[in-house]
Amino acid sequence: MLIATKMNEVFPLKIKTVFEKIVHKKISKKELSDMEAHMASALDFQLNCWDFYDLAMVRLHETYKGKTEEFLSSIEKLCEYVGKFVVFNIELYSNYNVQTLAAAVLKIAFRIHANRTSGDVS
Repeated sequence: MLIATKMNEVFPLKIKTVFEKIVHKKISKKELSDMEAHMASALDFQLNCWDFYDLAMVRLHETYKGKTEEFLSSIEKLCEYVGKFVVFNIELYSNYNVQTLAAAVLKIAFRIHANRTSGDVS
C-alpha cells in the first residue's frame, strides 16, 4: 500500500496512517518501513512509472524552456491544481492514457493562464 500510493496518489499514505488504520497496530512502523525497503530492493529499485502529471511537466519544460521562471511556475501550479481534479475523477483517470491526460491538463492550464493574463473571465 505504501509503495503503491507513493507511485499513484497526489497525497500518498503515511506510515502512521497505515500503522493505525490499515494494520491496526499489529505490525510495527519499523516493520512496515523495513518491508517497504525490502520490496524496493527486491524490485531492484525499478519503481519509476510516469503519471500524467510527470509527463505534463516534462513536456512543459522541454517545449517552453526559453520562457521565464514566473511563467513556468504559474503553469506548473495550474497543472497541479487541475491534476488533482483528474486524480479524484475515477472516470477520467481510468478511461484515458497518461499522454492524453497530460495533454489535457497542459491545455487547460494554458487556457486558464491566458484568461488570467488577458483579463478575460468568460
